[in-house]
Amino acid sequence: MWFFGHLGFTLAAAAVAEAVLLRPKSSGDLATTERATALAGGSDSHGQGFVKRWVTGGPATLSEGFDYRLVAISSLLPDVDKPISLLLLGTFDRGYLHTALAGFLLIAAAVWLFRAEDTRLLQVAFGWSLHMGLDQVWRDPHLFLWPFSGGRPTGSHLTVVAVADYMERSLTTDTYQYVPEVIGAILALFFLARIIRGGLLKFLQIGRVN
Repeated sequence: MWFFGHLGFTLAAAAVAEAVLLRPKSSGDLATTERATALAGGSDSHGQGFVKRWVTGGPATLSEGFDYRLVAISSLLPDVDKPISLLLLGTFDRGYLHTALAGFLLIAAAVWLFRAEDTRLLQVAFGWSLHMGLDQVWRDPHLFLWPFSGGRPTGSHLTVVAVADYMERSLTTDTYQYVPEVIGAILALFFLARIIRGGLLKFLQIGRVN
């Protein structure tokens, strides 16, 4: 699965989880949260406290909903492997972030922070896990089970030219590739429209999608 498939399906899964698992907020609760965020981050009129809002202004507990900034970033996080592999090895390849060990360490840290009622890293683990599931990484046991499989965690060993050729062919002839990308792009555009309608700056500050 490529960019839009991961992004769109993960955003949609977060929205479904939020609707099913989290209690709805009343208008009074939302107003209280916004007032608390304003006090923590300073005045919005001159952009003050923007960085502080990134750290403290987004949802910290599950009852406050998902921080969709974290959901979007984490939906693509494992693919950071690929440009790193390109720079270091000359191949556009999966690596350490696509291993079960990376997931175990991330989830363990997320659970530890969850004990302090901070779910930000848990939300990153949510997006990372969906990425791994959509990629079906367990089908490559040498990569998925590293370091127990030995050697270096690598996937396809494809060069950039070979990846570009594969991407072109898969997105034009393989229904299992281009259909999820089209659906993911539609879902991502739907979320973008909601973000713009609710205010792009507000989204960048608190990560909520109304």
